[in-house]
Amino acid sequence: MANIPIISGTRWTKVSLFILLAIVAMTTVLIGCKTSSQSGISDEQKQLTTLAKTLPTNFPLDGQTFLSAGLDSKTKTVLELVDIFMTNRDWTESLPQKQLDAWKKHHPYDDPPVIIHEKQSDAAFQLIQLGPQAKAAAPAMIQSLTNSEFLTRRWASSQKSADLSYADIADSDSMNRHWAIKVLEAIGSASPEVVPALVCELDDHQRGYEAGYALINISLTDTNVLPAVIAKLESDPTSPEAKNSVQVLDGIGADARAAVPVLIQLLENTNACDEIVDTLCTIGPDAAPAVPYLLRYFDQLRGDGYYRQRFWIIITLGRIGPAAQAAVPILLKESHYSMPIAVARALWRIDPQYTQNAINAVLAQTLWDPDRFWNSHAMQMAGVLPPEALMKPIRFWDLDAIALLGQIGPPAKYTAPLLQKALDSPPNRSVAFNVAWALWQIDPGQKEKVIAVFEDLRNHGGGDLPLDAVVALWQIEPDRRDELLPAIIAMVKDGKVSPGWAEMKTLQPALMEIADNPKYAEIRPQVILALRQINRALAEWWSR
Repeated sequence: MANIPIISGTRWTKVSLFILLAIVAMTTVLIGCKTSSQSGISDEQKQLTTLAKTLPTNFPLDGQTFLSAGLDSKTKTVLELVDIFMTNRDWTESLPQKQLDAWKKHHPYDDPPVIIHEKQSDAAFQLIQLGPQAKAAAPAMIQSLTNSEFLTRRWASSQKSADLSYADIADSDSMNRHWAIKVLEAIGSASPEVVPALVCELDDHQRGYEAGYALINISLTDTNVLPAVIAKLESDPTSPEAKNSVQVLDGIGADARAAVPVLIQLLENTNACDEIVDTLCTIGPDAAPAVPYLLRYFDQLRGDGYYRQRFWIIITLGRIGPAAQAAVPILLKESHYSMPIAVARALWRIDPQYTQNAINAVLAQTLWDPDRFWNSHAMQMAGVLPPEALMKPIRFWDLDAIALLGQIGPPAKYTAPLLQKALDSPPNRSVAFNVAWALWQIDPGQKEKVIAVFEDLRNHGGGDLPLDAVVALWQIEPDRRDELLPAIIAMVKDGKVSPGWAEMKTLQPALMEIADNPKYAEIRPQVILALRQINRALAEWWSR
C-alpha cells in the first residue's frame, strides 16, 4: 500500500501564506487592467451605463434593444398592485436626449435602445400569480372592463406626446382589458363577481374571445358559468358576437347538454352556425333533439363551397349515434367519393348494419387499389381480401381511415393480415403507431407484435409519439400502469393533451382514473380539461 505523506501544521501555514500572496498579486493586476480599460469612457457613456443599471434589462423586441422600466423587486400587497395597475399604462419612449446623443455618437449606425414602461403589465403578472388570493382586486379589474376608456384617456394625457391618435388610445384600452381579463381568470370562482363580468365581456368584439377562454377555464371549478352563458344566449340569440358564447359551450363539452335547446334556436338565427355545429358534435348523443335541424341545414348547404360545413354536419350526426337514424337515407345518397370515410363512419355509428360498408370504405381508400381489380366491389361485399400484389402503401392521409378500422374492432378481424404486412415496413412512425393500435383493437392476439412497436416509439419516437405509446401501453398492459402513470400525469401537467388521433380513446380511462383518485386532487381541473379536449370534434379530423 502506498505511503501518504503527512504535512505538518507549520508547513501548512507556510503554504497557505504563499497561496494568499499569489491571490493578492493577481487581484491587483486585474483591478489595474479594469481601471485602465475604463479610463477612456466618456461622461455620456457613464451616464448611459448608470441609466441602464437603474432599469432591469429585458430581451430585445423584434430586434430592437430596449430597457424595461417595470416594478422593483419589493413585495407589494394586492391593493398596492391594484393601484399600480389602475394608474399606470405600458408605453414606450426614447432615451432622454442626453443619453440619446451619447448613444448616437458612439454607435452611429445602430438603432438606439428605447425605454419600455411596463408597470401595469408587471402588476397584472403579479396579481395573476396570486390567483384566488388576489380576489380583492376583482372590483378594480371589473371597473377596468366597464370604464377603461376613461382611464386610458387619463393615461394618454399624461404622456409627453401631445398628438396621440385615437388608434393609440384604443390600443392601450385593448391591452388594459386584456390584462384585466387575465387577472379575473386567475381569481376565478374566489369572487362571485368574476363570472357575471366576464359573461358581459363576451359581447366585446375585440376581447370577447379572451373572455370566452377565461370562462372555459373557470368552468372547471365553477358551475355558475354554464347557466350564465345559456341565459345570455337566450336573451339575445341574434347577437353578432354570439360565437364567443358558443365557444364557451364548446369548451365545456358534453357537460353543456343543457344548452342544446338554445343552440337549436341559434342555428337558424345567427351567423355562428359553424361554431354551433362543432358544439353539438362535442356534446354528442345528448344533442339528439338537434338532428332535424342539422338535416335541414345540411340540405341548405347544397352546392360548391360548403364542403367543410357539410363534412362537420356528417361527423356530428355520427357522434349523436343511433338517435340520428333519420339521417341514414340522406347519408346513403351522399357522394362516397368526396368524403367516403366520414360518411361510412357516421353510418356505422348510427346503425351497426353498415359495419361492412365502413370496412369496405377503408379498404378501398387505404389498403388496396380497386381500379386494378375488376371484381373488387364483389370481393369487398363478400368480405374477401384481394391478392397482396394489389396492395398499396398506407399514406399519412389514410390514418383517419385506419383509425376507423380499429374502432370497428373484431368485426374487421379478416383485415388483420393486411395490417400486419403494413406494419412490417411502415413509411414513418406515425403510420406505425396508427396501424399497430388498430391491429390490437381488431385482434388482441397480436399483442406481442404491437407492444414491440410501442416500446420502440416510446424510446425513439419524435413529437408526441412517445406519450401516445405510453397511453397505448396503459391499455394493453394493465399490470404496468404504476410504471406508466408518472408519464401520463406529466403529460397532463404540461398541457400536452389535445384533440388528436381516433378521439384518443386510449387516454380516457387513464384520465378518468386519475380524476377520481383523491391523491391527485390538485390536478383534477387539468385532468377534466384534458378529457374535454380529447372529446372535441377536432379529433375526427386528424389522426396521429
